Amino acid sequence: MLGRIKRAVLLPFLGLAVAGCGTGALETSGGQSEPLTMVVQATPRPEVSLAVTAVQLEAAPVAVRPDGSGSNRLVVVIDNRGRQRLDVQVRVRLTGDDPSDTLAELSRDAGNVAAGESRVVRFEIPAEIPGRPCYTLSVQALPGGEVTEMTGQGGRVYRVCPGR
Repeated sequence: MLGRIKRAVLLPFLGLAVAGCGTGALETSGGQSEPLTMVVQATPRPEVSLAVTAVQLEAAPVAVRPDGSGSNRLVVVIDNRGRQRLDVQVRVRLTGDDPSDTLAELSRDAGNVAAGESRVVRFEIPAEIPGRPCYTLSVQALPGGEVTEMTGQGGRVYRVCPGR
């Protein structure tokens, strides 16, 4: 008789305890538990994604010309962040305050850039650029061939006002 009373009291209690396990909480006895790790599904890389990651102006290691002028070099670093190998063209455009005031346009082939690869492209800047209070430098990395999808990361624009 006492056994039946124990079963009658324990069965509902065990039912509540088992129902509480449905929350997914599991505790192990003895030993340390490992920290929980969040798993986030990665977004797939786009097929074509080019980025201009750095632009730097440096003095070219060439002798000063007889007329006293020198030249500078513009160094551009591009990244192929897409999933396919691309022929890449890098275009540089220097304007004054007015976008129609084009002072220099340069273009250079960066070659065939593999997915995940970075490439350094150097431009010789002509010394005869007219002086302006401010300049706008636009640098773009463009894929060659037919491209149907490309993210908008392929360019950078800088506004430079010397002496300000």
